[in-house]
Amino acid sequence: LTVLDPGNLYADGLISWSYIICVGALLSFSIVVPLQIYKSYLIPKNLSDHIELDQTTILHSKIGINYLKMHLFAVHDLDNIRSVLFWQNAVSWRKAYNTTSVIVREENFTRIFETFIERKGMMHISISVDAYEQMIDDSDRTKNIPKHIFELSIKQTEEALSSTYGRFTGSEHYKLLLRGLQGKNSFRSLGEYTKDLTIAA
Repeated sequence: LTVLDPGNLYADGLISWSYIICVGALLSFSIVVPLQIYKSYLIPKNLSDHIELDQTTILHSKIGINYLKMHLFAVHDLDNIRSVLFWQNAVSWRKAYNTTSVIVREENFTRIFETFIERKGMMHISISVDAYEQMIDDSDRTKNIPKHIFELSIKQTEEALSSTYGRFTGSEHYKLLLRGLQGKNSFRSLGEYTKDLTIAA
C-alpha cells in the first residue's frame, strides 16, 4: 500500500479503497496492456530466427516456390529460374499422369521437352547426358510414355537448386515469406506454420 498510498493518506482517512482500486486499474491499462500489445507485435520478428523451411517444402508449395522465383528474378539468376520452371512443369505432368488422356499427356510432354530439354529449347536447362538419353529412349512413340520419364532430370534439377537455396534463405524474400506465415498464425505453434504452404505437387 505504500506505493498506492503515499504519505499514508489511506491510513489518515483521506482516501478510500475505491480510489486505490481505480488507481490500480488505471496503472494496469496505461502500462501493462500497452506493454503486452507491444510484445505481441514483436512475435513474428522474434520467431523468424527459429523457423526454417527446407528446399522440399518450398518447392512443393505454391507460396514458397513463388517467393523463390521472386528472389531468383531479383538476383538475375536466369539459369535457376529456368530450372524452377522446368521442375514445376515436370512435376505437374507427373502428378496429372493418371488423370489425363494419352493424347494430352503426349502433347504436354512434347511441350516440356521442346522448351526445356532440347538443346535449342527456349528455356534449355542443363541435365546429364544419361538423363537426356534416357528421356529420348522412354519417349519412343511406339509405346506409352512412362510416368517416370522426368524422374532423373527432376532429381538433377533439385540437386542443382540446392546450391542457390542457401542464398535464398538469407534473402529478404525468404524473410518476407516467414513473416507472412507468422502474421497469419502468431498464436499457433511453430510446427503448424508449414501447413499454410499450399501443396502444389
